[in-house]
Amino acid sequence: MKKIISKFALVLFFTICSNIGFAQTQGKSLLNMTTYESMDGGYSKIIVVDNDKKIEEIALAKFYYKDLELNQITINKTLLNYQEKGYKVIAELRGAVGLIMVTTYRLEK
Repeated sequence: MKKIISKFALVLFFTICSNIGFAQTQGKSLLNMTTYESMDGGYSKIIVVDNDKKIEEIALAKFYYKDLELNQITINKTLLNYQEKGYKVIAELRGAVGLIMVTTYRLEK
């Protein structure tokens, strides 16, 4: 369990650092929205990093088969909220680290 937590902490650290670096691109309004869903019912949330290095965290339900729809609704509402603010999704990257599914959406305005 310690190995999974330490791997996840390392991935989270690098993700936040890369999100901040990406958000500082030549006058464009960019942000990264990363979702983390732990398949063992642990850490699940959305982290959004914008141009001003502001970090917003949005809680997701624990990853159980009954909550899959609830998390998908939360993720979709968050994306729609940013689209209503004039952002559009320009890239999406998915993967898994151990028991954690990670999806990063890059948005541009």
